[in-house]
Amino acid sequence: MGKLDDKIALITGSSSGIGKAVALAFAREGAHIALNYPNDSEAQNAAEVSSAIAALGRRVTAIQADVSKEDQARALVDETMRTYGRIDILVNNAGIATVSTVGEMPVAMWDEMMAVNLRSVFLCTRLVLPIMYQQNGFDHGVGHSLLLLYDEIAPNCQKSKEFKSLGHYPSNTVLSAF
Repeated sequence: MGKLDDKIALITGSSSGIGKAVALAFAREGAHIALNYPNDSEAQNAAEVSSAIAALGRRVTAIQADVSKEDQARALVDETMRTYGRIDILVNNAGIATVSTVGEMPVAMWDEMMAVNLRSVFLCTRLVLPIMYQQNGFDHGVGHSLLLLYDEIAPNCQKSKEFKSLGHYPSNTVLSAF
């Protein structure tokens, strides 16, 4: 038995990098995965991650959505609920990095980075928390615990130094890892 047997995990930005590593680690621990990818250029990666998760015997659905846009974040959550009927874990992982000095960075680049790295966390959390509260009788402190160990995920991450140990959280806690 895994630490996350039959939990439903929605993981944003999970077609590559840290999100992919989290999705695979959660699947190895028994979770079913709602995999998110932002656009057509990530569709092949999402398909490969989905295949790897399915090979572990876990259910997986891959959903394209730009989580920085409210309508698409809502569609992601709605599709996850249609597929699984609940969401036990949310990992706000979607993120982008840019290489530019502040003096040279165009405002549009800054706006996109803030939309993906920050706004998406707010949007997804805002959409998922009411679901989690309802599932748990509005007592968001009730639930099993999960322990996500740095060593389980970091070796598979391109930027492993950016991934911090998430520690010990209730299973209905919203996790952010970007």
